Amino acid sequence: MDDEDCFARVAVVRNDGDGRRRQVTHARSKHRHRKPSIPAGFVGGRGGCSPSGMRLLLLTTLLSLGANAAPERSHVPQVRDAWELFRGLGEEPVPLPATTVLFCQVSVPSLRYDSFAGADLRVSLSVNGVAAGDVNGPQDEDVVLVSFPLTLARGDRVTMTVWDRDVFETEFIGAGTVTLGEALPVSFTRSPFKASCRGLPEAMTLARQTTTMEQLDEALEALGPLPPVKLSEQNLGRPDVLFRELDDALYAAGSWQPWKRPALAERLRRAQAVETQWKRAVVDEIAAQVSQLPQATQPVLLQAGVTQVQVGALRCVRGNCSLALELQNLSTEPLERSTTSVPQEAFDRAQVLSATGAIVELELGAPGPDAGIAPGSSGSVKLKGWWEPTNGAPRLLRVHTPFGWKVLRLREP
Repeated sequence: MDDEDCFARVAVVRNDGDGRRRQVTHARSKHRHRKPSIPAGFVGGRGGCSPSGMRLLLLTTLLSLGANAAPERSHVPQVRDAWELFRGLGEEPVPLPATTVLFCQVSVPSLRYDSFAGADLRVSLSVNGVAAGDVNGPQDEDVVLVSFPLTLARGDRVTMTVWDRDVFETEFIGAGTVTLGEALPVSFTRSPFKASCRGLPEAMTLARQTTTMEQLDEALEALGPLPPVKLSEQNLGRPDVLFRELDDALYAAGSWQPWKRPALAERLRRAQAVETQWKRAVVDEIAAQVSQLPQATQPVLLQAGVTQVQVGALRCVRGNCSLALELQNLSTEPLERSTTSVPQEAFDRAQVLSATGAIVELELGAPGPDAGIAPGSSGSVKLKGWWEPTNGAPRLLRVHTPFGWKVLRLREP
């Protein structure tokens, strides 16, 4: 999976199974070669989308919805031990009214909606016409288990709607409505799908809510005060472990109670404030380094006795950008360019930091026809990348040398 796929999956906000079979927009299919800009606080990396990266992306996406919008988001975080709890509930009744988590086993006829594999189900629930959210089940599964935190009462009308997610469209399977009696469980049997829903006893639900909120408070407390931003560190000095723990705590709390609950919404706003504080610190540090670093017209030493570099200006035409560098070989041996246009003695990665804190990875390019850079001579290098308008103005260049990251000023266009 490339970086673009990794970041595209964030739209699902940690609901399983929407990574491969999703709607493909015209813009994305047209520009598959573009690498997305990375928000402030994230560092562009190589390879696939790691679990820790997805957790951080979840938190950033969740917080980017804003303090008012976040509680209304449609995707519902799922209880981690859902199957274990569902099987343990059996058919024991849960009297209504009750604050509960409704666990629903949903099934559709095998191979009905996909000729080669199982369906990719999306399940939504509403109570008395008010949406409770939706869940994307795993890929290629005709039977899924979904969970919804709810407060239910006798006489409530619960509507379940089921779709099959596909690459180019989401196919409607069916909808069913039941009127609740005096207790749970409840079943949907008169639709193209079948669903059996069991409720967690109220005492167990409230206990889980209390526990997950305490864990969320601990995660928030651990993130203050934030450490200083360090542009020369791989993660800019960001306490990624603590942010991942906050992400996990938010996700767990959101699986046991609705986001609109005042106590959870207030903590979500606090988490948003921490994320905003870090992003602002990144922007401020970039601005400070622009005024402190040597002018780009001056050669900068990358490795004593080996290489120095003179940085050009980032020039863009309709988003396609290039950056010219002049590398000088200070050693007594030639610098070979065997795998990329940049000798490995100079650097193996390059990123541009923007005025908004975005981090844009640059491509080093293929090696040229020349064998390398001879001792005492210079060679030109052209780096390429894609620049989104939302990035703001380019401010700094960051290159990864054999001794770590080196931050350099860009020349004015």
